[in-house]
Amino acid sequence: ILKNFTDNHVIYISTDHLFDGKRVIYNEKSRVKSINFYAKTKYLAEKYVLRNNTKNLVLRCNFFGNGFNYRKSFSDFIINEIKNERKIQLFVDVYFAPLLISNLVKASHKLIRLNASGIFNMSSNEGLSKYHFGKKIAQKFNLNENLIEPILFEEKKNLVNRPRKLVLCNKKLKKKIKSDFFSIEKQINDLFNQRSKNKLIPYGRHFIDNTDIERVNNVLRSDFITQGPQISLLEKKICNKVNSKYAVAVSSASTA
Repeated sequence: ILKNFTDNHVIYISTDHLFDGKRVIYNEKSRVKSINFYAKTKYLAEKYVLRNNTKNLVLRCNFFGNGFNYRKSFSDFIINEIKNERKIQLFVDVYFAPLLISNLVKASHKLIRLNASGIFNMSSNEGLSKYHFGKKIAQKFNLNENLIEPILFEEKKNLVNRPRKLVLCNKKLKKKIKSDFFSIEKQINDLFNQRSKNKLIPYGRHFIDNTDIERVNNVLRSDFITQGPQISLLEKKICNKVNSKYAVAVSSASTA
């Protein structure tokens, strides 16, 4: 698909899981050493995006903020569990530097306006453990922080292997956009204000208009719920759009 969009700039959201966690902090030039399949596929996608067009943008990040009911963010999980007086266990030996979703959006827009390209770490000024992050959230939201228990990564069984140190250096980002709104304390304050004002900026939102709704209703009223003529029509349109001989529509990315 990317080969047919060389005139457009692609912005690829990557991850902070690309490294083996042997170092305290990683910058954009740090050698990638992935230790799980998720990280390997992310890195392969990074390379392909940048190889396809050097003007494309790769944003490595780990973010928190307000998610949807069906997909809670890490900060949502912490707040909701403690509000319901349930104990939670957070890693005291896994370190990261997450960015508030609204700041991720703000910084991304600035990079786009500056025609930035290449790799940028989208992260907070400082790293901290997930346990201490949870404690800071609880303190700001006046929740019972005693419900947060520290735990070592190795104490959790049946987890996919992952790096313990995920802290990304954001010096390149701050120099490029000439802004500094990335302290953990300030971002947690911003999260508190957003939730207080019900000013939610979710990290995923679908756009569905009346035409989409009507077309779904037409399918539901038809004789075909799956494998009907609309599937073939979609596949043909995709072929035409990306100049491909074949296209196969499936129910989900997992199915693919």
